[in-house]
Amino acid sequence: MLAVMRKRLVETHVFRAGQQHAHSLSHGRALGAGSPYDDDMNIGERIERRPDLLGGQPVVRGTRVPVRALVGSLASGMTIEEVCASYRVTPEDVRAALGYAAAVLDEDKALGGASPR
Repeated sequence: MLAVMRKRLVETHVFRAGQQHAHSLSHGRALGAGSPYDDDMNIGERIERRPDLLGGQPVVRGTRVPVRALVGSLASGMTIEEVCASYRVTPEDVRAALGYAAAVLDEDKALGGASPR
């Protein structure tokens, strides 16, 4: 149950905040000013959003693999290696997806989003 709740939370935040910042990510910039996540994870180089691809959901660049699928798989207990094998992505792609999700949650917090309890 907790994994499902986490997945829904991440999906909601990733989609909502990702829509607001699609332009930033597609041009290699972090979600928020001074985001600590993009520097080490190359989010802008690995994650993209295009209106013609999965309705604009954030995906691993050059694939149809949604960020939410990678994050959700990790939340359900899969290892990074298992996720990579299942979705045919690299460990760097998975880390970028996690960085994207973390940056989106950080952005939501900075904008005064309610913290779930």
